[in-house]
Amino acid sequence: MSASCRILYLWLPMLPTDRIFRLAQAEVPAVTSVKANNVMRVAACNQAAQDAKLYAGMPLTDARALIQNLEIYPSDPAAERKILLQLAGACKRFTPFVALGDGHDLILDISGCSHLFGGEEGLVQKLCDLVRGAGILPVVAVADHLSAAWAVARYGSGGIVPKGEHVTAAADLPLAALRLPAETVAVMARLGLKTVAEVLAQPRGPLVQRFGPLVARRIDQLTGLEDEPISPLRPAAAHIFDRAFAEPVEHLESLKMALSQLSAALAEALSQKGMGTRRFVLRLFYADGTVSDIVAGASTPIDDPQRIARLLVPRLEAMPPRSEAGSGVDLMRIQADDVEEMGPQQGRLGTSIDAPRALADLIDTLSERLGVASVYRLAPVDTHIPGRQTRRVPALHALNASLWPQAGPRRAAGPLRPLRLLDPPELIHAVAGVPDGPPARFQWRRVFYQVAFAEGPERIAPEWWREEEESYDYFRVEDLEGRGFWLFRKGLYERETSSPRWFMHGLFG
Repeated sequence: MSASCRILYLWLPMLPTDRIFRLAQAEVPAVTSVKANNVMRVAACNQAAQDAKLYAGMPLTDARALIQNLEIYPSDPAAERKILLQLAGACKRFTPFVALGDGHDLILDISGCSHLFGGEEGLVQKLCDLVRGAGILPVVAVADHLSAAWAVARYGSGGIVPKGEHVTAAADLPLAALRLPAETVAVMARLGLKTVAEVLAQPRGPLVQRFGPLVARRIDQLTGLEDEPISPLRPAAAHIFDRAFAEPVEHLESLKMALSQLSAALAEALSQKGMGTRRFVLRLFYADGTVSDIVAGASTPIDDPQRIARLLVPRLEAMPPRSEAGSGVDLMRIQADDVEEMGPQQGRLGTSIDAPRALADLIDTLSERLGVASVYRLAPVDTHIPGRQTRRVPALHALNASLWPQAGPRRAAGPLRPLRLLDPPELIHAVAGVPDGPPARFQWRRVFYQVAFAEGPERIAPEWWREEEESYDYFRVEDLEGRGFWLFRKGLYERETSSPRWFMHGLFG
C-alpha cells in the first residue's frame, strides 16, 4: 500500500437503536433483544442503557431487573443492513471506493479525494453531518492504514491521525485494538501485556510461537508492512463526471441543464479515446443523504452527448417530486459502466441519413419508453420441435448480433416451414384415407377444405427430457383453390394413441 493512501473508517456503534429512535442520543434506556440458546439476551444498547451498566450479551431478565422502565425492541439485522447500504450509497459522493465492514461500519478510501471537500477535516465534517442528519451517531477515524483507523475509532477517541503517525496513535490503546481473539487478549493480559505498545516491544519469535501467526499478521497490518485489501461494493467506473451545486437544486430545468453539461463531458472523454458506452448511470445525491439512480442503455456504443441526454431525460422527468423542503439535489454524477471501442462508421452514398444509426436510435428510444422487453427480435433455439425454435431477445442487447445461421439452398418445391405459425396450434377435424396417411379433407374454423395435394409425413419425435409421449407427423397440403397449409397429426395410430388428433400449425403464402 502506498504511503499516500488514506483510509476513513466510519463506525456506527448505536445503529441498532438509532434505527428505532433516529436520534444520535436517546435519553430513554433502550435495547434490542435476540434469542440465543433458548435465552433472550440483549443484542444492542443505546447510550442511556450503556450508562446504566447494560451490555450486549447479558440476559434480558437481568437487564429488566436493573432498569424498570427499559424499552425493548426486537433485533432486525435486515433493517440495519438496509440502512448501512443506504449510507454506503450516500458516502459515494466523497469517494467511489466504499466498502462494508464486518459489522456496523463502512470503509472509505479517500486517497486523493479530500482536497475536493476542504481537506480531510472538511470531508470528515461533511460526512458526520450527513450521518447525523440521518439520525445515526457516527464515530470516524482517518489513518494511513485500515488497522490503525479501526483501532482509533473503536478504542480511541476517533479523529484524524497525521500521516506516518499511525503506530504512535495506536500505541496506548488496549490489546483489543489489535483485533485479536478474546482468548488471546485474556492470556496476554495475565502475562502483563496491557497495551499495543507493550506487544510491539516484544520479540516476534516468542509471540508467534506462543499465540500463533495471527499476532504477527495483525502487527504487520497495523504498522503497514502488510496490505489489507478493501473490496468496494461496486468497482469504480473509469469515466465519472460530477456536478456539485452550491445550494440544493429542486427545479427540473436546472437538473436538465446540468445533465446536458455532464453528458457533453462524458461524450468528449469517450470520443477522445475512440470509445462508446452502452450503459450509463445518472446518480442524484440529495441533501438529506438519499441517493437515486437513473440507468439507461443503448443498443450500440454511443459517444453522442445528445443521445445520452435524450435517453436519460424521460426517466429524470418521470421521477416523483420530493415533498420534503430543503432535500434537493446537491451533487449530480454521470458514469459510463459498459464501455466499448467504437468501430468505424460508414455512411451510405447519396443519402444524408445514417440508416443503421437511425435504427439504433429508434430502438434505444422505444426501449426506454416502452420497456426493454417490449422491443425485441427473434433468436434461434437449438431444437427440432416446431414452435419452439425461436425465442425473444431484447433488441437493445442484440441489435447487431448475428443470431441466425446462413440460409441453405432453397427447395424447388417451396419452403419446408411456413413463415406464419399459429400460437398455439389450433385443433381441426380431419379425415384421412388410411390411418397413417395424409388428410383428404379437413374442417378449420367452421370452413371445410378439400385437399388436392399433400406431402409428408415429416415425423418429429418428442424431446426426451420433456414429459411428452406422443410424436408429430407434419404434412404440407394444398387445397383445390391453391392455398397452402401446414398440418400435423399428434400421436402414432395404435402405437401411442387410438385416436390421433389433428392441428393447424401454419399457413404458406
